[in-house]
Amino acid sequence: MKGKGDTVSVAGLRPGTTWLTVRATPGAASTWIKITVTPAKVTSISTSVPSVKLVKGARFTVHMKAVPTGVTGVKDAFSGANTKLVRLSVRGSSVTLTGLKPGTTTLTVKAKPGSAQKKIKIVVKAATAR
Repeated sequence: MKGKGDTVSVAGLRPGTTWLTVRATPGAASTWIKITVTPAKVTSISTSVPSVKLVKGARFTVHMKAVPTGVTGVKDAFSGANTKLVRLSVRGSSVTLTGLKPGTTTLTVKAKPGSAQKKIKIVVKAATAR
């Protein structure tokens, strides 16, 4: 907590509620101010690529990062991708995609706490004969 003149700045350290006693001068009347710190929420998700093009049988790993950084307890959820076209292997905030069958699908990534989401277009092409 820092104060200068008639202004006080308070930085929240963790979620919760507390009370601050404010008094203009020693011995003067005081008032109480309730301070509530709410958990930070994910506002957006950045990805290492906006879309992925795979050949059947090939693998590619997409890395995600929650914004703002420093939000604790972030959980990523991956959904929407057609699992007949692409296999998902999730590890932390990364997902490895393996092309199974030619086609196009979209992977939706959601991060909590918050309502941020990101869509990644995935195109799987047939392997070419050599």
